[in-house]
Amino acid sequence: MRAWLGFLGLIVWGVASCSSDTEPQRVCTAIGCTDGVHVGVLIGELEDGDYTLQVTLDGAAYECTLSAPDGLPAPGTGHALSCSPELQHALVISRSSCEGADCPPNGPVELSFTPVGFPENIDLRLERGGELVAEDQAGIEYSQIFPNGPECDDGCKAAGIEFIFD
Repeated sequence: MRAWLGFLGLIVWGVASCSSDTEPQRVCTAIGCTDGVHVGVLIGELEDGDYTLQVTLDGAAYECTLSAPDGLPAPGTGHALSCSPELQHALVISRSSCEGADCPPNGPVELSFTPVGFPENIDLRLERGGELVAEDQAGIEYSQIFPNGPECDDGCKAAGIEFIFD
């Protein structure tokens, strides 16, 4: 009987702890986010030649340069992209996962970078040998992001934008 009462006591304690009105304590972690906008430019197969990606942010002009095929990464890999210092974390990434003779030699690739600051407008021009290949423009809309929830930290002001040049 005593064992039965002890068992019954454990059940009552378990039910009472499950029905508590207190909220579980939120644990803030070291996860974070980065302020700014991440820009991705997807480009289909490139013809051989020297390319310039002209990037205009709120009227200020910057650029990235790339040569095809010599400056392109191997399929499924990436490396640093030569850009103005204001275009940080600049990479060229091969978007191809193929191998062998079926692989297109010059693409598709993604050019990516994070501009300094919080530009509101971006204009892109891709040129090969000084001739226009593609161009586009967009407004940038930022959101306040809280990876841990707003009660843990101030979060960050971030955006992402992608351009597709076939």
